[in-house]
Amino acid sequence: MSEKVIPLIVKKDLPNQFDINFLKNAIEREFAKHSFGFANKAGKGKIKKIEIPVPIDKNGEFDLQAQKEAAGKYKKIEEIKKAVNFELDKISEIEIELESNA
Repeated sequence: MSEKVIPLIVKKDLPNQFDINFLKNAIEREFAKHSFGFANKAGKGKIKKIEIPVPIDKNGEFDLQAQKEAAGKYKKIEEIKKAVNFELDKISEIEIELESNA
């Protein structure tokens, strides 16, 4: 794998404890804080040290329901962002012609 493609693998001994969509979004948010890019590669050594916060229930277990709710909110935000960008693209393509009465 390269710094551009890093697999998300949930270990088999942790079945049904994580929502993959939640993890994807949480990891993306956490990685954004580290400004990974051309000059700061997201190598295995660097990402190994990053901790991803996961909701915990009152019993100290991973809260799958809270993860699913957060994933749904992340999805809704992404849908809103796409809709706003679509509308902004439409606005940027508008051409206004002014008529001169002279």
